[in-house]
Amino acid sequence: MTLDHAMGMLADGDRSAFDEVYRQTQKTVYYLALSYVRERMLAEDVMQATYLKVLTRAGQYRRGSNAAAWIARIARNEALDVLRRRRREVSVDERENPVPFGVNEVDDYGLLVDLARRILKREEFSVLMLAAAEGYKRREIAVILAMPLPTVTWHYSRAVQKMQRALAEKEMRGGSAMNRRELEHELYQESEEHVPDVYARVLREAERGDGGEVLVRTKRRWVFPAVLLAGLMVLLACILPFALRGGSGGLANLYISINPSVEFVVEDERVTGVRALNRDAAVVLADADVSFIGMTPEEAGVKFAQLSEAHRLITAQGIGVYATGENGEELARRVRERLTGEYAGTYSVHELAAADLDAILAAYDEDAMGDFEDYLERELSHLRKDFASRVRALLPTYEEDLAAVLAGGMTREQFNAKYLYLGEDCIFEDGDEEEEDLLEEFDKLRRDIGRYGDDYIYDELYDEFLEAVEESYEDRFEDEDDDDDGDDDDDEDD
Repeated sequence: MTLDHAMGMLADGDRSAFDEVYRQTQKTVYYLALSYVRERMLAEDVMQATYLKVLTRAGQYRRGSNAAAWIARIARNEALDVLRRRRREVSVDERENPVPFGVNEVDDYGLLVDLARRILKREEFSVLMLAAAEGYKRREIAVILAMPLPTVTWHYSRAVQKMQRALAEKEMRGGSAMNRRELEHELYQESEEHVPDVYARVLREAERGDGGEVLVRTKRRWVFPAVLLAGLMVLLACILPFALRGGSGGLANLYISINPSVEFVVEDERVTGVRALNRDAAVVLADADVSFIGMTPEEAGVKFAQLSEAHRLITAQGIGVYATGENGEELARRVRERLTGEYAGTYSVHELAAADLDAILAAYDEDAMGDFEDYLERELSHLRKDFASRVRALLPTYEEDLAAVLAGGMTREQFNAKYLYLGEDCIFEDGDEEEEDLLEEFDKLRRDIGRYGDDYIYDELYDEFLEAVEESYEDRFEDEDDDDDGDDDDDEDD
């Protein structure tokens, strides 16, 4: 049974389908919750609250949409609610956890998962665990987390690199290297052994509370049939023009591979973003005297094919098309039909195989990460020469400028830009740091510099500075409006 089918049954009031929904999403919900709250007990609370809402709000689920993404959105909002409630009561900052890595925590998390939750950032942890524990492809993770695909691939690469580096330093495997496949395999095994089971708790709470809301709501639909029929007629009149033009709406990612390979971000039937996935595509887009933004996906597909043809880059394999997201199959079908009409008898147009797309994305990850790291080393090499003097010049003014931020005389963005050289512990990285915490970290930094001198600055702060620059590059691809849960509240990390 597919997750969509199980959710559809649950939406129709069949509570027996909840078993299948829970089984297929248990690890996704837990590790997504853990990426936010960082503690097992809090993550279990998030799981329980999430599945209670899945039960009571199942009637809101639309068949054919992405069930995993729908449930993940609920889990994410529940995790944010837990953080808001527990902020004063429970610390979720690993810097305040005095327990050394691997001590008394392995039974709760597993050794590698415990390491990951300590050293990875929220997005890195969630992307890595969805890939390892559930086996999701990166394009699937992009849909589930409502995150652009390039951002997913960036977080995945960063997470793997950080884990490999940490494992090598701690010599957890006798100093031997752990490749990506081995890391994912061992994380998968730990996730199987250590994911908590809240199934019985959810059912008890559902029986005790308003768990029958779905069934009640289903019956109420027949109380006022005339009113509902009138509403449906109005709704039909509003959506009929879109239905007639074949629009899928929502958010989707369209991939076209001709030899040049490109990704179009499609929102409400219009292209809102475009990204070259290989060097040939970068050449095509760089030479194009046209903007794809605002085009329909069909128009963008045809224009990209025309530009590729003009550069003589269309190969004998023809044109491959693939799409993910809401009604992705329908979107891909429409684009293929349009391209077939344009190139009938000239080039074949076919569905791009998932394996071929994975290979393109994997190559993109490797090239993009490697190229950018090389670029950083080249472009920022001049900073290393006087990096220590830059750091030391910032020490006398830090406390005064921090006070200015709190008094409103300097923005946090200005402060962060000036003191980025001092490392993430001394800036407003998450936006909610307290003055006392920053001063404590600054005092520690000043003592370490006094004790170890320039060696500490170059061995610790310079590498951390390069990582911060890399992360600022990634931020360009973040979805600025992350509050897509349908309510009017701003999510905490928007």
